[in-house]
Amino acid sequence: MIWHFIDRNYELTLLFASSFALKALLFPSYVSTDFEVHRNWLSIVYNLPPSEWYHERTSEWTMDYPPFFAWFEYCLAQIAALFLECDALRISSTPIQSNSLLHFQRFSVISCDFVLIYSIHGFSTASVQAFRTKILDCLLLLDAGLLMVDHVHFQYNTLLLALIILSLGQIRAEQDLRAALLYTIVIMMKHTFLYVAPLYLVYLFRHYCFESPSSHTVKSSRSHFSFRNFSKLGAVAILVVAVGFSSILYAHPSPLKGFEAIVVRLFPMQRGLCHAYWAPNVWALYAFLDKLLSLFGREKISHFEAASMTGGLVGHAKFNILPNISAGFCGLCTILAMTPALIKTWRHAQPRIFLSAFAYCMLCAFLFGYHVHEKAILQVIVPLALMSVDGAEEMRLYRIASIVANISLLPLLFTPAENVTKVLLTLFHALVCFYASYTVGDAKLRWWEKLYLSALVTVTVVAACFPFVPKLGTRYPFAPLMLMSVSCAVGSLYVCASLYRLVDLRFEKGKCSSKCYLKNSQKP
Repeated sequence: MIWHFIDRNYELTLLFASSFALKALLFPSYVSTDFEVHRNWLSIVYNLPPSEWYHERTSEWTMDYPPFFAWFEYCLAQIAALFLECDALRISSTPIQSNSLLHFQRFSVISCDFVLIYSIHGFSTASVQAFRTKILDCLLLLDAGLLMVDHVHFQYNTLLLALIILSLGQIRAEQDLRAALLYTIVIMMKHTFLYVAPLYLVYLFRHYCFESPSSHTVKSSRSHFSFRNFSKLGAVAILVVAVGFSSILYAHPSPLKGFEAIVVRLFPMQRGLCHAYWAPNVWALYAFLDKLLSLFGREKISHFEAASMTGGLVGHAKFNILPNISAGFCGLCTILAMTPALIKTWRHAQPRIFLSAFAYCMLCAFLFGYHVHEKAILQVIVPLALMSVDGAEEMRLYRIASIVANISLLPLLFTPAENVTKVLLTLFHALVCFYASYTVGDAKLRWWEKLYLSALVTVTVVAACFPFVPKLGTRYPFAPLMLMSVSCAVGSLYVCASLYRLVDLRFEKGKCSSKCYLKNSQKP
C-alpha cells in the first residue's frame, strides 16, 4: 500500500523527502529557550494530574496554552517516556538538555508535516485545481518562516496552522458544522486564534443559521432564520469548550479557582504592550514615534521608566511622551479595523470572501493586538498562501507579504552560526514564490513595491552591520531591532491595505454574481 501511494504521488513524496532532509539538516541549530519551555511542559503533564497542570510553578516556564495543547503535550510525553532517559521528564527549576531529548523534540515538529499535507489536500479538494495544490505544497512545506520558527527556534505552529487550514477547507466545502468544530478545537489549542472569532461568528450565523428557499448558496431577502441550525452550531462550540476545560477541572478541589488559574495563564496582561523585539505593527510605529519625540524633546534615553520599550525586557513598558496603551484599547482598535470586513461578510456570506476576510482579520489582530509576538505573522502568511493560487493579484500580494514576514523574523535567530542559514532560507523561499507566480498569470511586482523591498533589504543589511560600528553599536544596541521592526511595519500596513482591497473586490464580484442569479431565477 505504501509503495502504491508513492507511485501515485511521486512528486509529493519527493517534495516531502526533500523537505524532511532540509529540516534534518537544521537539527544542529542553536537551542532556544523554547526547548526548555516545552520540555518543562512535558514534565508537568507526565508527572502531575491534570488538575495541577496550571498551578505548577517550579520552573519559570509555566503552562500557558489552552487545555487541548496540554493534552497534546501529554501524548508526546507518553511517547517520550518510551525513548528518553527518566531525567528528561523530571520537573526542574533548571534546564535539562540531552541529544536524545533534542532529537525527539525536533522529530515531533517534523511529524506535524503529515497533518499539514493532509490539510492542504483537504483544502484543495474543495475548489483548487490539482496543479495548484502542488504549488501550495511547495509554498507551505518550504515556507521560510515556518522553517525558522518551528524547525530552528522550535515551536508547533505547523500543527496549529494545519488545523486552521482544515477548518478553512470545510468552509470552502460549505461544511459549516465541521468548520466550527475544527475552529473551536484550534482555539482550545492556541487561544490567539480567538481574534477571528467575530468573523467565524458572523459568517456561520449568516451562512448556516439562515436558510434560503432555494438550493443556491446566495442568501436573499427570502432567507429565514433556522433555530435548529443555530442550536446545532452552538452545541458544537459549547461541547468542545466544555470537554476542554472539564478535562482539566473535573478532579480539581475548586473548579472555579482552577478555571481562574487557566485564564490568568492564558491572558497575562502584566507583559505589556510590546514584546522585547517589537512585532512590526502599528504599536512599533507608535513606540518609534515616542522615541523620536523623546529625542527631539531632549529627554535622555536613560531616563526611560520601568521596562524600556527597547530594553529587551518583558513587563509594563511605559512611553515617555505619548499616552500609554491599554489592552482594552488594543482590542477596540482591532475590532474597529475588522468591522468593514465583518460587514461585507454579513452582506455576502460566501466561502470565497471568507478566506480573504480571514487573512485580513488575522492581519488586523497582528497590527493592533496587545503584546503581539513577531512569530504571529505566520497566522497571516499561511492564509495568504492559500489565497495565492486563486489569481495573479493574490500571488503578488503573497510574494510581498512573505518577504516582509521572513525578513521580520530574521532577528529571531540571533546567533552568528544561523546568519547564513536564515539568509539562505529567506532567499530560497523568495525564489520559490517567484517561480510559482508564473503559474497564476501576471503576478509581477509594481515599481513602488520593488522600491520598498529594495529599501527593506538595505535596512536589513544596515541593521546587521550596525553593531560593528564603533561607539554607535555599543551606545544604541536597540537600534538594529528598531530599524527592522519599523521598516517591516510599513510593509505590513501596505499589505493590510492591499488585502482589504482584495476583500472589497471579492465582495463586489460576489454581489454581482448574486444579482445575476436572482435576476435569472425570477425569469418565467
